[in-house]
Amino acid sequence: MKKAFRLPLIITLFVILFIFIAGLIAPFFIEEHFKNKLVDEFTTQTENQYQLTLGDLDIGIWSKSVTADSIVIEPNKSPSTLKSFSTTSVKVKGIGWLTLLNNASPVFDSITITEPETELYSRDFSTLFSDSGSDQVNMPEFDIHIIKGRAKIVYPKGGEEFSLGRFDLDVRKININALTKDSSASYLENLVFSGKDLTYMMEDKLYKFTVDEFEIETSSKLASITNFAFSPILPKYEFSEIRGHQLDRIDLKIADIELKGFEVDSLPGGVLNLDSLIVKDGWLEVFRDKHKPKAPGFSPKPLVNDMANSIGLPFGLDVALISNSTIIYEEHTPPSEEPGHISFDALDAVLKNFKSASHPQFTDDTLTLYVETKFMNAAPLTVDISYPIFREDDTHYVKAHLDSIDPQEVAGMLEFVGFVRVESGMVHELSAEMELNDTSSTGQLKLLYDDLEVSFLNENDPDRNGIREQVSDFITNKFVLKSENTAEDPRIGEISYEKEEGKSIFAYWWRSLLSGIQSSIKS
Repeated sequence: MKKAFRLPLIITLFVILFIFIAGLIAPFFIEEHFKNKLVDEFTTQTENQYQLTLGDLDIGIWSKSVTADSIVIEPNKSPSTLKSFSTTSVKVKGIGWLTLLNNASPVFDSITITEPETELYSRDFSTLFSDSGSDQVNMPEFDIHIIKGRAKIVYPKGGEEFSLGRFDLDVRKININALTKDSSASYLENLVFSGKDLTYMMEDKLYKFTVDEFEIETSSKLASITNFAFSPILPKYEFSEIRGHQLDRIDLKIADIELKGFEVDSLPGGVLNLDSLIVKDGWLEVFRDKHKPKAPGFSPKPLVNDMANSIGLPFGLDVALISNSTIIYEEHTPPSEEPGHISFDALDAVLKNFKSASHPQFTDDTLTLYVETKFMNAAPLTVDISYPIFREDDTHYVKAHLDSIDPQEVAGMLEFVGFVRVESGMVHELSAEMELNDTSSTGQLKLLYDDLEVSFLNENDPDRNGIREQVSDFITNKFVLKSENTAEDPRIGEISYEKEEGKSIFAYWWRSLLSGIQSSIKS
């Protein structure tokens, strides 16, 4: 090789070797400076409200990465939203070192946070995300990976309001600038979020919300929840005792929930559509203690049109499938010593075409609900509902059919709540069709039965059955009630009922059916 070419080559190789060695050695000299710069920038952005402590840094010039062995964040003063934050390691990859020349923060590809633990103090939800007034950082798009995280929200005086025992988060292409400006949240298209042991205490409402496991994967439009529960934190009678008035105590458990085909790319500010909601092995018990006075004031119960208008988010659900579930309603009416209940067991249901009022297709479809269940775990019952919820007068249509049942199966509810004892009789079939709106219901009901005989109990003393009750029973059974209604020449009962504003839609359906039953069995 000629000398003229040997020297430049040697120089070039020397420079490359120097740069490589410098890249290996430089981190040992710039680590402290880099740590100080990060701490100073953090202090500026948080307006000196929090203290940042960094562990050892591993700065890779050639690998374009920085790894911190640990990070601890603590408030400098109280009160503060954040109680503490710590993590065993944070790694930033794909760093463009030269971008530090023009920016406070470098361009980078991703950040991985391992085993973070976060504790926040409980406060009003809206204040958790209030603007601190600091200047916005010009951050690049980047990926976030959180591994084995834990989170808590604690009350200032002690105790936990919220806890998440373990979670993993994977988000692609998050844009902090767009997020803080409430603009497009495109990162939601590639989000994977899973966790376990979630608990949310609602002490003011006397409930707690728990989930064993959950997973959300937006790219495949799937979400799943295992062992969901919305549970009261007090026993039945203590619950209403603490609240001081009548109210429904709800106890809800669902073994498996699946959501499929949800569209979130247009959020926030767009439309949320869900293809299907699948509920398996649900259990719902509602209990009301009527020994307590009614709540003060008037509390109207909305029908479905009002419910659809109360949902601020444009939301659409194509179909909901419920399988192998149970619904129990129980109430204790004084002076009965025991509560009465009705149940709907082995319940399967299909609901289609629910839209909130702000959804662009709100007026396009009619909501339908079809239910198959075993009434009191004894007789097959089907219910078919057609409900054009876009109608402001809430006109809708209900069909119901109940197979043969011994009235003794509902003896507890009749005796302890209705103060009626069925002495004998057999119901062979009940079928009804009714039209209801926001003021009244009409329709027809066919009830086939035989050998019906009842006793009316003294509401002030259900165990008492004196001469007055005996005379009432005799007159009722001989002159008021028809003892039978056969298929050969069936009487058709007329459904006619004026809606009570303070009653729920379920009470409205039941009272309407009851009016048809009374019409059918009376002379």
